[in-house]
Amino acid sequence: MKNFLSESELETVRLAWTKKLNGKASMTARTLGELNTCSFSMLLLPTGGGSLVLSSGHKSGVSWEEEFLKEAKTSGQAIFEFEPNGMRSTCEKLLAGEMRALALDAAKNRLDDVADEKAMRHTELMNRSIRRRDTKEGYAHMLDLISFSEDYKNAFLRLLNMRNEAFVSVLEQRHSKLDNGSIFVMFGALHLHGPNGVLALLQAKGFHVIPSP
Repeated sequence: MKNFLSESELETVRLAWTKKLNGKASMTARTLGELNTCSFSMLLLPTGGGSLVLSSGHKSGVSWEEEFLKEAKTSGQAIFEFEPNGMRSTCEKLLAGEMRALALDAAKNRLDDVADEKAMRHTELMNRSIRRRDTKEGYAHMLDLISFSEDYKNAFLRLLNMRNEAFVSVLEQRHSKLDNGSIFVMFGALHLHGPNGVLALLQAKGFHVIPSP
């Protein structure tokens, strides 16, 4: 990320992280810039990151990673990674301008008190929908959340779409190796919906998708 942002823009990112962490950010602007992949910058949004607490009937404080490991251990099924090289490898496929939008626009939005408050409201609406297990509505609220900048929204959705395609590719490969077994899969609920969501991609590949009771 260090080649995409100027010194003053790196300082904007640092200030945004300082605000998010209630004044406890200790990294320098330069260090933040060097570490700042698109996945890192998205953590500036109120949604947090991959360890969001599950909110669909699970007890508070349990991350999806903990729930996944518990289920895998109980069922005896193998654990595999959708993204063996982490999200960083997907981020690296983005164009410099997209990376710039993800990092800088998120930081500017975080530093704008009015915009930040609006994002918090969208986040709460999104989380309420997911708690009701209405992930389609949650996806719609996610679109509201990321629409503070057209460049950010476009970059975010391209990243999301690339990740969904990677998920489905790995899932298809695993499924083809099964005889009469099943696969337990966990990923963020907001990956399910949209024209390039996991459900649409699976259906396009001939899978029959049936919602569980």
